[in-house]
Amino acid sequence: MAELTCDDILVIRRMFHALSSQWPMSSWQPRLTEEA
Repeated sequence: MAELTCDDILVIRRMFHALSSQWPMSSWQPRLTEEA
């Protein structure tokens, strides 16, 4: 596993937020949408 930098984490969280926006039915990791 490659180490994640702060920028990588921000990008990943942004991607997850975009995914949750496209698929509101996604019950996987509901905590991600709550944190955003």
